[in-house]
Amino acid sequence: MNKKENKMETANLKLKKYIENIEALQEQRKDLQAQVGDIFKEAKNNGFDPKAMREVLRKRKLTTDQRVELENLEETYKEAIGMLS
Repeated sequence: MNKKENKMETANLKLKKYIENIEALQEQRKDLQAQVGDIFKEAKNNGFDPKAMREVLRKRKLTTDQRVELENLEETYKEAIGMLS
């Protein structure tokens, strides 16, 4: 095997390893998403609203400033279309 073929084989092996790692992580993500879904189902069975829970989760990712800005903008939009009357 010449030097060029050796480099190509090394690159191919690296690529294969990257692909296998990504596939493994995607499978783990699928399993985790199923677990999250199970938790939402359990919460719903106990009287909680999964849609509201998802919204709370989304907003918890924001900083306080981002959350205040978003809430103020939402209020402005609601007022503009007559939802606050």
